[in-house]
Amino acid sequence: MKWFEGDTASAVQTAKAKQTVFLVYITGDDEMSKSMDATWSDETVSKACEDNGWVSLQLKANSEACAQFSAIYPVVCVPCVFFIGSNGMPIEITPGSQEPQQLISIFNKVARQHQSQALLVPQLPVEPKVDPPKEDPPKEDLPREEEAQTSNEASKEVLTAAEQASLDDKVERAKILIEQKREAKARKEMEEMKRKEKERIELGKNLNKLRELKAEQEQKEVMEGWKKEKEEAKAARERVKQQIAQDRAVRAAKTVAAKAENKTALSSNEKKPPVKSDIVRIQFRMSDGTAVTQNFSPNDTLQDAHNFLSQRVPGHSFQLSTAFPKRVFTSNDFSQSLVDLDLAPSALLIVLLGARGATSTSSSDASGIVGFVMMLLGPLFSIWNFLMGFLLGAPPAVNQNAQVPPPSRTEDQSEFSNESSQPSTRPKSASGLRSRQEGNIRRMRNPDDSDDDNATWNGNSTQQM
Repeated sequence: MKWFEGDTASAVQTAKAKQTVFLVYITGDDEMSKSMDATWSDETVSKACEDNGWVSLQLKANSEACAQFSAIYPVVCVPCVFFIGSNGMPIEITPGSQEPQQLISIFNKVARQHQSQALLVPQLPVEPKVDPPKEDPPKEDLPREEEAQTSNEASKEVLTAAEQASLDDKVERAKILIEQKREAKARKEMEEMKRKEKERIELGKNLNKLRELKAEQEQKEVMEGWKKEKEEAKAARERVKQQIAQDRAVRAAKTVAAKAENKTALSSNEKKPPVKSDIVRIQFRMSDGTAVTQNFSPNDTLQDAHNFLSQRVPGHSFQLSTAFPKRVFTSNDFSQSLVDLDLAPSALLIVLLGARGATSTSSSDASGIVGFVMMLLGPLFSIWNFLMGFLLGAPPAVNQNAQVPPPSRTEDQSEFSNESSQPSTRPKSASGLRSRQEGNIRRMRNPDDSDDDNATWNGNSTQQM
């Protein structure tokens, strides 16, 4: 759009000189003004304005020129377009933003109104300058001049009244149009608010539905997880039960197999042929820890072993027993052979000494208790005898564990009887000490000591005065 480059006064003079419409566009910085600026930039609008030959002036709403213009023509709103005729009266006032086609139609309307106003305004004759006559004009010309002046004044009054009425109508129409646009804008804003409110309500409903769906999904997942955990726990219990059943079956099978093996072993032991050996080696362990070994014939009875041992411990009653399995032999067992008593080919018999002079066929219960106690105390006595011999320098006891060569049993018995008949008094040691053993008690004597210094020692290392 080509705007007039001069000021407002120059634009008014140019419009009056051309007898054309004076177009004034008031613009601002709001969105509506920007939209109207885009309309003015349209080529069809610029061409229509140039074809009409109008003088177009653009004023900023906050400028001084706009303030001066609004002092004559009130500016109701921004943006606004004033179409002012050659007589200085507004032909059309267009407030707000317009589309290019709407603005071109307004141009055509203003052009038609301007042409009609030009036809209605009479052309006043231009009186040439005439020098005043020196003589008074004739009296006949005075009435004609007065009539012409009166007619001119009347036409001016009529024109002023018509222009004023037209201006009021235009202002009223502009106000109505502005009010209509304001109402339309308010309605549009209200509809927009309603639309946004509906969208907000719809969005809220959708959000509520989404929350409900999410809650249902979470609840469903929780139920599925709980159900899955329950199934897993049930499966785990089933696996544990199956494992327990398998373990029980394995243990039962092992028990059955062990029983079968035991039965097989027992049957094999029962069916085991007798040991083919010409010698049965029996070791007799005394209660003091000493041991005697003797060889017997497989056909010998327990009575033969008892007789052999009676020669070693004369004057004492004793019983024979085994440690594993624990068994104390009685007089009923003396008639059985060593093989029948499972003492072949070798065995260890514990000698349980009883009271001196008592019969060897005493009660089995009392002898069993005494034998068990002596069996427990025997190793302690042996250790004590060894320590006493080592510390006091006493000569070691005669080795009774030496194996006797297998010659005849009669020689062994005579040899053992000779040994048993020898006194148990030990020879005097280099230090002058004398020891004598009586049963389980060993007495130590020093002949150099006085009677007051004599002391008696027992197996518990207790000195008795």
